[in-house]
Amino acid sequence: MTTPANWPRCPPEARSLASFLVLIIDNATEGCSEVSRDTEIRCRAEGCKGSVLARLDLETGEIVWECPVCGHHGLIRNWQKAKWDRTEP
Repeated sequence: MTTPANWPRCPPEARSLASFLVLIIDNATEGCSEVSRDTEIRCRAEGCKGSVLARLDLETGEIVWECPVCGHHGLIRNWQKAKWDRTEP
């Protein structure tokens, strides 16, 4: 599992993924909406030009993201209090 606390120790090839996840955290926590919204972040799947949708699941605290074009998706956990967390204290 990748969590923000692990990212400083990531090997160089994993930093692209970490950057992608940081952008999603920043975007999804800006409005704290349970409704999926277009982040305007390009999907990382090879050959896909879709834009990632993300939402904050207020029940579980997870950020749920997916690409509506190719179906690439994931969950981000343990993002709370990371420096990219834009929720109100």
